[in-house]
Order: sequence, then structure tokens, then C-alpha cells
Amino acid sequence: MSEIAEKIKFDTTEEWLSYREQRIGGSSIATLLGLNKYETPYKLWEQMTGKVPPFTGNASTERGQILEPAIVEWLSKKVGWEIDPDTNLTYVYQHNEHPFIIGSPDREAWAIVGTADDGLHFKDKRIVEIKTTRMQVTRDTVPDTWVVQVNHYMGLSGIHKGVIAWLSGSLEFDYIDVEFNQELFDIGLNAACDFMFNNVYANIPPEVNSGDDVSRAYPVHVDGKALEATDSIVEMVREISVLRDRVKDHETNLKEKEDQLKILMGDNETVTYMGEKIATFKFQKGRTMFDSKTFKAEHPELYDRYEKEGNGYRVLRIHNQ
Repeated sequence: MSEIAEKIKFDTTEEWLSYREQRIGGSSIATLLGLNKYETPYKLWEQMTGKVPPFTGNASTERGQILEPAIVEWLSKKVGWEIDPDTNLTYVYQHNEHPFIIGSPDREAWAIVGTADDGLHFKDKRIVEIKTTRMQVTRDTVPDTWVVQVNHYMGLSGIHKGVIAWLSGSLEFDYIDVEFNQELFDIGLNAACDFMFNNVYANIPPEVNSGDDVSRAYPVHVDGKALEATDSIVEMVREISVLRDRVKDHETNLKEKEDQLKILMGDNETVTYMGEKIATFKFQKGRTMFDSKTFKAEHPELYDRYEKEGNGYRVLRIHNQ
């Protein structure tokens, strides 16, 4: 069906995961377009060039993998589509001209779009993308990253209609149909090619665009090196100073309000209003901690033997504002 990509199937999940390493997929396209709040192009570059270990998943991705089959079944029953059984297996679409560009849809499905006089159904293929999130997502607030991702899969596969189905918040299920956008797909391909040729293969980092990127790219300062401020930088420093003062004021006000409520509660465990619990003030057992100060005083040689310095970090301070 696709004219620009080849569909490659794998026998095991391990083969599929290994193949995806060092290649640009749908979520990475969203990163390169600056839409992924969990990853920047610089972080992706670090992974693609082997400077940091590749992302292997976390509790959120594990939860998504476990819930994915259930969401697929829910969607199928909701819209009456037939999930293509071949797409329950691991596979990718690989771009013919640029093999480092791939797409790995969650599923593909047959949608019934009409019925002939003899009762046979007219079917049309759909790309299916499954998501789980703790955020409250509605059809009007679907993240751009999701749309870019499924659009990338539609472009590679040649299946120019798709659906995003999700569980959000307190396990609310919903879905939206997505139409293919050729311009968005082309922008993503260009971004991927530019990144691979000019950054990954050339081993040149992309521009940093977050404070975390700066800390990773420049973990230590250069002694004596100074940046001469422009008027805009001076104004930025003043704004930071003002905002920090406001945060301190809010923290002070919060502490005062909390103290007032604690005084009113006394030894009460709960505050209720019309039978509903609105606040609690409970005893909580303290954490068990290692008394390093006493241990150092009583066993100085043993303390020095196991003492370990933590990772340093740069601190931003504002002066004379």
C-alpha cells in the first residue's frame, strides 16, 4: 500500500526494540518539532550518539503496554472496526530513501464504510494509535505530539486515515479520527533528515533550548568567563528577581494560612463540611534515617572510607537586583 516505505516484520519483541534503536520514529518526530515536553532534540541527540543510555521505559510506559490490548478491544467494540490480526505483532514501516526514518503504529484496523446490495461490506484501512495518560484529555485538548505521531505513521504506511484512542484521568475512554496532513508529514521528514545528517552523523549537538539542556551541555562553568549583558538580559534578570520575590511572598502567605488552620483543628483529625471531608491533620510516622553525623564522630576512618561525593550542579543566583 505504501509507495515510500517498506513494511518489516519481526519475530520477537527484542528484535523489534533493537531495530528501533538509532532510528527516528513517530515520537522522535514530535521531539524534533519542539512539541515533546518530556524530551528535547539535545537529549535525543545524546541518545542517538551513544552519549547516554537509550530510554528503556518507566512506570508510565509499562502501564501503557499492559493497558494497550484492552483499549484496542474497547475501541473495536465502540466503533465496530475489525483489528488487523497481523498488526498485533511487532513491525515497522521503514522509509525507502532514508532507512533511519521508521514508524511503528500500535495497530491497524478495517473500518466499515458502506454496504453493497449483496450485503458485503466496503472496508477501509485505519492507523490506530493507543495512549494512556494521567492528564485529563478531551477531544479538544488532544496533545499535538499524539497527532504528529499518528500522522507520521499514516504518511509512511500510505494509510491516510487514523484514529487516536486513549484512557485519561480516572480511566475515561475516548477517541478521535485523524485525517492525514501531507505538509505536516513533509516537515517531520525534513526535520528528521536535517537532524540525522547535520547532528547525529556529524556528531554536532543541536541548539540547546532548555535549562536542563544547558546543564547537560555545560555541566561546569569556565572560571572568569563573563557574558556582557544586553538590555534584554538585564530586564530578564530583573523579572526573575521579581518572580522569585513573589514566590517567597506566596510561600509565606501559605505557611500563615496553614498555621491558622492547624491552630483551629487542635487535636482533631479531620475537618468536615456538610458531611464531606475537606482536610485532615494526622500523625505520620517519621522516616528511618542514617545518623551520619554521629557515625562520623564515632567511626571517622570508616566514614572516610565510604564517603561519596554527589554529582555537582550549577546554581543560578541573582545579584544586586
